[in-house]
Amino acid sequence: MFEKKDKIEIIKAQLQSCLATESAAYFTYGNIPRKRFQGAARKYAAGVAYESVIGLVDTTVMGNGERGIVFTLDGVYYRELLQSPGYCSYKDSKKFPQLNEIYFDNANLGKMLIALSHADLCNTKTKDRLNTVLNVAGTVLAGAVNILLEEQRKKYADEETDGYQGKNIIEGEAVFVEE
Repeated sequence: MFEKKDKIEIIKAQLQSCLATESAAYFTYGNIPRKRFQGAARKYAAGVAYESVIGLVDTTVMGNGERGIVFTLDGVYYRELLQSPGYCSYKDSKKFPQLNEIYFDNANLGKMLIALSHADLCNTKTKDRLNTVLNVAGTVLAGAVNILLEEQRKKYADEETDGYQGKNIIEGEAVFVEE
């Protein structure tokens, strides 16, 4: 679940910057027209389920979706004018070809594909492990702070006559009283 959400956020934040022209139409998850998706599925993204598409760029003049890019959870399907369709997984994003510069900013597209590949690396299992480690570390740290506070309370319990009041320097409540 995290992986899909993360990838959708990346597409929404970066897809527009990957376009070199306003003549290419782009759509993100939740706003992808079925007609354009069906054109893409017919010409270059066969077998892709509509629900798995997180972004689509249509470079056709007629808006039929038969040329462009389809971003899925696993990789990118693409087709340019007079070219054969292609596919590249996010883990192989460094092998993604340079696309027609009339439509695409290849530098930004490459950066976005790398970001999408990193979302694969930080999947749900990794996040769960990290959360467990952070929870354990937080518990240990809280225990250490409590031990320090208790030691501080013991140390200063009998020292009120030496000018300290409040007995809690760590938490910022100690007051030095001048005589």
